[in-house]
Amino acid sequence: NELSARPEFSAFVEAINRTGYKNAIGGAGGLYTVFAPNNQAVQEFLTANGYSSLSDPKLPANTLNKFLGNHFIPSSM
Repeated sequence: NELSARPEFSAFVEAINRTGYKNAIGGAGGLYTVFAPNNQAVQEFLTANGYSSLSDPKLPANTLNKFLGNHFIPSSM
């Protein structure tokens, strides 16, 4: 996909892959607009919330899912 080809979004793509979010939105059908944060923005979110990385064992899945959900807007035509 488009994001995977852009290294500056690798942390966002990693978050999508870690949570299974890709399957959730892919199974819903339809189009989405994605406001993808770059790696720096993902790290700022993690740091601001007391997590060292996406693999931090203290990072709850629901927190990461909410973070991702704030960046996907379903498109309707």
